[in-house]
Amino acid sequence: MSTIQEEIKAVLDTINAEHMAGPGLYSGEWTRRIKEELGALGKSKGYYTYGLKNSPLHCDDGEFMFDLCWLDYGKEDTWLKKVPLVMECEWLGPDDVDDDFLKLLIARADLRVMIFSASTGDEFRATVERLRRWIVEFEDGNSSDRFLLCGWCSDGRKFEHAET
Repeated sequence: MSTIQEEIKAVLDTINAEHMAGPGLYSGEWTRRIKEELGALGKSKGYYTYGLKNSPLHCDDGEFMFDLCWLDYGKEDTWLKKVPLVMECEWLGPDDVDDDFLKLLIARADLRVMIFSASTGDEFRATVERLRRWIVEFEDGNSSDRFLLCGWCSDGRKFEHAET
């Protein structure tokens, strides 16, 4: 049985394979493809997904607080019960990644996903260590908080992943 983290990694690998096989994607296209596929994954699990307008196969509506989120309204489909996933996607520099990561840090969700770019594996690892430091220093955090950190490394032309 695969975990949601493994399913997300597989989705990112599939999108990366498309990128490698075709003319390439710019950051906006990367973000759209990620939202489409992770939105569809959330919908397949019975969640309402928010991240893209006018894309009913992938998302129920546009962004709601995060680049992408899955909401569970329970069996009655009336009241919000929980937030299975929130995601931010930031392709710019460290300050922009940190700004978006802070949204995830304060979110109440089962899984928080941060997607970013790095030039090298070393830069990916440095970003992961910086984000982990945010987690450790956050006094309102909980030991059960789960994060999936995904960096597209241009030197290896693939995604690297770290979980907390």
